[in-house]
Amino acid sequence: MLESIISRKIIAATAQEMGIRVEPSELQHAADQIRLANRLQKAEHTWHWLQKHHLSLDDFEELAQAN
Repeated sequence: MLESIISRKIIAATAQEMGIRVEPSELQHAADQIRLANRLQKAEHTWHWLQKHHLSLDDFEELAQAN
């Protein structure tokens, strides 16, 4: 788990240094894929899922960026 976090941080820092960024449409697509995979068809389903897993909206965005 710790290695995974460190790897993601290194990759993110390197991408930022190289000027690589995730486009909003790519982030939206990744978020949609997470919602589909978890059968979160409505916004209220997504909010409930986030609460159930003790995740913030920022955490969800980070998940989408990682995907």
